[in-house]
Amino acid sequence: MRRKVKLDVLRGVFRTVMRLARVILVFAVIFVAWEIISHCKIIDPFYISKPSAFLIDLWSMFQTGYIYKHIYATVYEMLLGLLTGVATGLIAGIILAYSKTAYDLIAPIFASINAMPRIAIAPLFILWFGIGVLSKIALIWTTVFFIVFYNVFFGIKNVNENFINAILVMGANKRQIIRFVILPSIISWLLASLRPSVAMALVGAIVGEMLASSEGLGWILIYATGLFYVTRVFSILMLLALIGVALDYSVRAMEKAFLKWRPA
Repeated sequence: MRRKVKLDVLRGVFRTVMRLARVILVFAVIFVAWEIISHCKIIDPFYISKPSAFLIDLWSMFQTGYIYKHIYATVYEMLLGLLTGVATGLIAGIILAYSKTAYDLIAPIFASINAMPRIAIAPLFILWFGIGVLSKIALIWTTVFFIVFYNVFFGIKNVNENFINAILVMGANKRQIIRFVILPSIISWLLASLRPSVAMALVGAIVGEMLASSEGLGWILIYATGLFYVTRVFSILMLLALIGVALDYSVRAMEKAFLKWRPA
């Protein structure tokens, strides 16, 4: 039995390593082709830079310590906006799912706000909250809130009535129905909303910093673009891609940990 468990673990590790190796291989091929195209000036390096240049630039920003405060600013804004959006979206989703009156009153307002392009209302947040952290949190919140709200709302509404009837036949009370049927459904839908929420929170932080800020990765992007410093732009884009992948894998790991009961 132990030998079988060890073999399963080894197979899992091997599959993970192979998936990682394939991803690295694909990026290596892209970077080599990009380097050749840039070096041979098939496309002017002024417009696309080259991987060797922006990787060196990225490394130098870490070595000098220049990049750390900007990473901190972006991640701090993103996490605060994400947490407030998830918390308020969860609460609103539960309330409106169980209160038809509240849903009839508030749902049209939510629908109209959700339809607005976020970048169009960003200047209002800057006007109200200034160029500091609050305007970025507000911008992120408007995106994350609605993703979580609609997921939680439909998660509750789509609870299988047969499950509730079955557990009622077994003599379950209201608390047990919530614990064993409704709560697992909410958690499933909530965790499903986290991956797009995290991605949109990062996008919101960057957009907010590009519009009005004095620090952050978005500020570096817009500053470098103004100077036609294409290598720096690609350095930051590469860093953002790495942060995005790390966050995505973190959410996936959380989802697996909380949803062990769900069939694969």
